[in-house]
Amino acid sequence: MTDADAYVAERVRTALAADPRAGELGIAVTVEEGRLVLTGEVATAERRAAVEAVAREQAPGSDIDNRVSALVLGEPGDPETVG
Repeated sequence: MTDADAYVAERVRTALAADPRAGELGIAVTVEEGRLVLTGEVATAERRAAVEAVAREQAPGSDIDNRVSALVLGEPGDPETVG
């Protein structure tokens, strides 16, 4: 990764943490073959889209590979009985 790539990746990481639309500290941002790659997990599909939107704003013109996954939560099951 070049110094310019590292700068862009860090700028995106900082924005993802600071922007209230994303508010994500756990997203990894790397540059692979000239593309900005986002990896990690978020709670919802909307948050995944927000992560990509923030990255695009911080790195206009960059190719972005959004590998962030949204957690799929199922319906709660029966309560567990302890004892």
